[in-house]
Amino acid sequence: MKSWFSAALCAFLLISTVASAQAGLLDAGVAFSHKTGGGPANGFVGGAELGLNKYVRLVGEISPYWGSNTVTTIKTNSNEQDYMFGGRFVIPYAFRNPKLEPFGQLLYGVARQKISVKNVNGPDISSDSSTAWAWDLGGGVEYLYRPKWKLRGGISLWKTHFADLSQANAKFGVGIVYCLGQGCRAPK
Repeated sequence: MKSWFSAALCAFLLISTVASAQAGLLDAGVAFSHKTGGGPANGFVGGAELGLNKYVRLVGEISPYWGSNTVTTIKTNSNEQDYMFGGRFVIPYAFRNPKLEPFGQLLYGVARQKISVKNVNGPDISSDSSTAWAWDLGGGVEYLYRPKWKLRGGISLWKTHFADLSQANAKFGVGIVYCLGQGCRAPK
């Protein structure tokens, strides 16, 4: 866990350094997210993006998810951490309202999941963890709320490969983004 956190922190610092060296868009955001299917369902997404131009952004995201389920006297706890990197593609001025910008994204990375089963009033019965490759294909819309603030909502196809099996789920998210530097609009 610590090595993944260190790698994500280094990637964020690298993106921040590159952003200060060029006139791109750099922002950081947080969102509530929900995934369908089995396993951890609710969580948060924290991330940063670097605008290369008004159409393309480099994205890095870290997402912790958690969930639990109790059936009679058996309780299942699960948590997952996702580390994703990739591209986000923006279509400026697609709507009549210039404050609305649709986007599409394709992110790749790894997901680490841990599940434990225990008696409600007793010790763990079983516990297991796994790491797998993952990808996220989706899109959404951003609303320029203020010069430095955006609201973002989106939906994605979330694909993981735990236990050499393929799992496909939908992922929904809503959040707020703060734009560093020049504001939320990339240079023309």
